[in-house]
Amino acid sequence: NPWNDSLVLPAPQQGIASGLEAGDTRVMNGRVMINGALWFTHNVFLPVDSPTHIAVDWWQVNPVLNSVLQFGRIEDLSAQTSYYYPGIMVNDNNDALVGYCVSSPGLYSSAAYSFHFSTDAPGAMRNPYIYKNGLAPYYKTLGGGRNRWGDFTGTAVDPVDQSFWNFGQFAGVAQSWETVIAHVPDSNNTCLAHADFYNSPGLSCGVPFAVNF
Repeated sequence: NPWNDSLVLPAPQQGIASGLEAGDTRVMNGRVMINGALWFTHNVFLPVDSPTHIAVDWWQVNPVLNSVLQFGRIEDLSAQTSYYYPGIMVNDNNDALVGYCVSSPGLYSSAAYSFHFSTDAPGAMRNPYIYKNGLAPYYKTLGGGRNRWGDFTGTAVDPVDQSFWNFGQFAGVAQSWETVIAHVPDSNNTCLAHADFYNSPGLSCGVPFAVNF
């Protein structure tokens, strides 16, 4: 699963031609040693011959045998959406959460994550979930030539119940970046969220119509 390491791409964003400086392919915020295995994550630029977008690779390796136990890639195969500045954390159950920024020509830079249950197939990661959409384009060079986004993202495990806290970055209004925190249960916890809805018997609707939960 090769990637291009020499060309560093900006991450595209909605509403402006200038992309965000999304970093390079080094392992930065994402690495953890747990249960005898080393987990880490980093950016990759794809496709290898002529990169057009940014994806996230994540790994679980045996540091004693120098062998790969799991490998996965979070990527938009249509090459429209980019994922960058990932962080990873793993709990005692070997559940793993990868948090990152995500953007595209139709999406402001947003905070998102993907989840891997310990019982999932090796290398499998649940679909990306955006928990805070960006609100505006971001362009701020502070007198230089870099529209620097940031490595202000990360993931932590709650020592009380092995759930996850993801610290995500998103583009705010007025050329600002902001931080948002998501709390994600681990595989041993039952999700307490539920859907609710209401109807208006006297209201007639055309087809199709929207139902809001």
